[in-house]
Amino acid sequence: MEEDVAAAAAHHPAFTEALAPWEDGQRVPIRPDTFEWWYFDTILDDGSTCVVNFLTKADTGKIGPLTPSIQFNISRPDGTYQQFLHSYPADTFSASTDGCNVSIGPNWVHGNLREYRLHAEGNGMAADLIFADLVPGWRLGPALTPEQAAAQSLGWQPIIPSGTVHGTLTYDGREHHVSGTCYHDHQWGHISPTRTEPLYDYWYWGRAHVGDYSTVFAEIVPKPGTTAELERVFMLARGNRILTVNPTPLTVSAIQDRAAGNGTRYPGHMELDWHSDNKKVQIRLTNPAIIANFGTYLRFLSDIELRVDDGERLSTGSGKAIWEVLHLT
Repeated sequence: MEEDVAAAAAHHPAFTEALAPWEDGQRVPIRPDTFEWWYFDTILDDGSTCVVNFLTKADTGKIGPLTPSIQFNISRPDGTYQQFLHSYPADTFSASTDGCNVSIGPNWVHGNLREYRLHAEGNGMAADLIFADLVPGWRLGPALTPEQAAAQSLGWQPIIPSGTVHGTLTYDGREHHVSGTCYHDHQWGHISPTRTEPLYDYWYWGRAHVGDYSTVFAEIVPKPGTTAELERVFMLARGNRILTVNPTPLTVSAIQDRAAGNGTRYPGHMELDWHSDNKKVQIRLTNPAIIANFGTYLRFLSDIELRVDDGERLSTGSGKAIWEVLHLT
């Protein structure tokens, strides 16, 4: 399956796994028509989860001033969760262009592509975590200047597609020592002042670590009547080696339409199939439990079944996945 990385390189001449630290620094200028965020999630051995997102704007779809915000949620081992979304004064925000060194109010994160230290607090919760990479980040396409990045409707940079995490979570008045798997990415974009409707209708995104394998997947669905095209993301790695980042063979099926308490729709079952020559990857996501509900943005912890047939051997496994649905309209 390693040849699929070469295929990706042929399609994207600037494919590389060798990122520079500045690529996780502030990528776009602070302007009313730009947004940016640094996202971190964990699936922990005790059954809990923690997600922290550092955003330059709470509403990334609207033109407006800098409103640095923290999106923070913890789900307990029993599945119950609490969350925190708070905007801080603009003068409490700082970010380096040389690497990831972001502060918003009392919350901060800094790292060097391989290791990150993070602190977040709010709503009776706190997280003090250390992230370490297992699978290296990658880039499809050339490294962009700040002005080039600010012209993208949505830029995405996976920094730690899969890694390990340890530290402490504080909730329910107690400190809990935790360890598990982690993920970190970085996104940014431009909001067109002339566009009254979003280009995209919704997206699915998710990630998991199952046995020796880790995967990242996404489907971004365009709004009917726009010029946008359907976009997909797919990565499969074994150990610390990326096997493929080619999304072309991926199909996504969302089944069993459900509604959250606020009416936001989501699938109760998802199936992802990736086929290339004699190689096949099948992913089944079932039993989604909501671990964060930010209106039109839902995040889940679900069961995952992974089946990888590389033409020479068949590997199967099961575990837990974090995935999300975001409705953009």
